[in-house]
Amino acid sequence: MESRGNKIKFILFIIFLIAIGIGGYFGMKHILKTGTSIWEKPEENTETPDLRVDKTKDYIVYSNIEEIIEDSAIYMQDININLSCAKLTNETLNKEMEEIRKSIVYTKDVTLDENVEYNENEEGIYSLDFRDYLEFEYEQYISLVVEDYTYDILNLQTAKGIKSFIFDKYEDKIISSSELLERYNLTLDDVKEKIKTNLTTSQETVEGAPVIDIDATINELNYAVFINRTGKLEVYYLVKSTNSDYYDNIVLS
Repeated sequence: MESRGNKIKFILFIIFLIAIGIGGYFGMKHILKTGTSIWEKPEENTETPDLRVDKTKDYIVYSNIEEIIEDSAIYMQDININLSCAKLTNETLNKEMEEIRKSIVYTKDVTLDENVEYNENEEGIYSLDFRDYLEFEYEQYISLVVEDYTYDILNLQTAKGIKSFIFDKYEDKIISSSELLERYNLTLDDVKEKIKTNLTTSQETVEGAPVIDIDATINELNYAVFINRTGKLEVYYLVKSTNSDYYDNIVLS
């Protein structure tokens, strides 16, 4: 009986060795064929997509740049967001710039009050509209904030209007302001409340009268939400003031 038991054990041992051999053969065959172990998950393709229309240029490119008033660093320029999804945005912004370029009025064409002190410039410009572009990039998101101003030699620059465009450069699409707020679990009412709190804190008075018109700022809210360079959601907004209107900003989330 003991001899028979030993034979059974020997047969089972041989079967075990054969199983290991077969497994090793197919495992090695897999490694040679794929370059990875059967126990390893093949590496995913982590290459980031480059969806620029012109691969030789940056995602945002400026052209037809003109220096209008050197001392005030006022420029006029066309813009090209180098993504297919931005075609209409480019057309709209550049059409608006065409009108802005036509807005220049020269001092020689205006009758000035001799009793008023003006902040004249070397270029002889009395007034104009102008625009600043602000760029913010975080991971796959590119945010473009567009700030519009008016300028004249009496008041200098005054905030006129603001807007933003957010692009996902990996998916070649535009993200709307409402979608962006939703991603950060915020509503427009939340934004208004945060702005109101900020304005209340920074309110000043001159001869007992408030400088900031908080109600007008909130009720006529002109704002631009965007993803800043650290991935936070930020808002720029136009502040209605008894002096010149201006832009302020707060981090929302």
